[in-house]
Amino acid sequence: MSTENLRKWAEGKPIFVVHVGQLLAVAASEIFQAIEWGRSGEFGRRLGDPPAVDQWLSLYRDHRRIQRVILEAFPLNILGLPLTTENAEPLRSGMAELGRMNRDDLEAFIKQIPPEELGKIMAEVQNIMGNPGENHFAEVERWRSGNIFSDDVLSRAVALPEVHFVVRVLWPCWLEYGHSAAKLLFRARHTGQKGKEFDKEQPWQALDQLARLDKTVLNQKRIKEAFNKAAVDKNIHFEDVSKAIGGSPNRKITISNLKAALAAYIQLSSEVLNHPLTAPEIRRLFDAVAQDSGNGLRDVDLPELDNTWAQAVLRARPFWGPFFRRDKKR
Repeated sequence: MSTENLRKWAEGKPIFVVHVGQLLAVAASEIFQAIEWGRSGEFGRRLGDPPAVDQWLSLYRDHRRIQRVILEAFPLNILGLPLTTENAEPLRSGMAELGRMNRDDLEAFIKQIPPEELGKIMAEVQNIMGNPGENHFAEVERWRSGNIFSDDVLSRAVALPEVHFVVRVLWPCWLEYGHSAAKLLFRARHTGQKGKEFDKEQPWQALDQLARLDKTVLNQKRIKEAFNKAAVDKNIHFEDVSKAIGGSPNRKITISNLKAALAAYIQLSSEVLNHPLTAPEIRRLFDAVAQDSGNGLRDVDLPELDNTWAQAVLRARPFWGPFFRRDKKR
């Protein structure tokens, strides 16, 4: 397939901004298919023996463990370098540190390095990474060919509880409800308690939402106590949550809101890298993917109006908060 329009979009942009943005835009449809498959009964049946309740509930707060397992399950590269649990955090921290420098600061920092040392550093980078631009487009082709979620990779990944948690709980919490799984669990643990700001309008909403995705939360100590008390008191919300268990979320995941979520991540990462992308620029990226794939001049999954698209991206930004230390709205 062609990469002509992706190459045009990349012009004048830092390679790391291009790399993150284009890989996510290219993979959007396949990620959506993975989520849809993950919510099917077939996916659940391939888990094997379910993990202990405590082990499963611990995933709501153990982001590092999820990151480690995902990186081990799915082979990812950054400009030709394999991404591993050992280098993921240093890479993220290093890019964030560079992102906090303006151009003058960066130039001043580079000038402090003796020319002979700088030459050695650049030669080593070139030796390790080869041609970053061509490495990037080779990785784009690999993602576009479906090798990221190949049958071989999926056959190993589906046996991992962490992968099931990401597909069945973590992503749907973000995409269906606009909140992280950890935040929803925190709210659900305070169900029925008086004086909680988030409970004034819809007291049992968080528990209702989580129960539709993950009935295991009913085994959490505080939630179990509130649920059992509601059953004894014949609380009206007991019936509502009982109906929610194993049901479907009220808001359906669509390819459109998934792409808005990925766009928000692309925008936030571009800000960390000190080259902020606007919503229209990211829209043109998705259009470039459609054009190079032979699917027309624009991505038909996105809203026609730029303002509607910009608002969708803005609404999606908060649920990436745990992954970014800074979150300046654009």
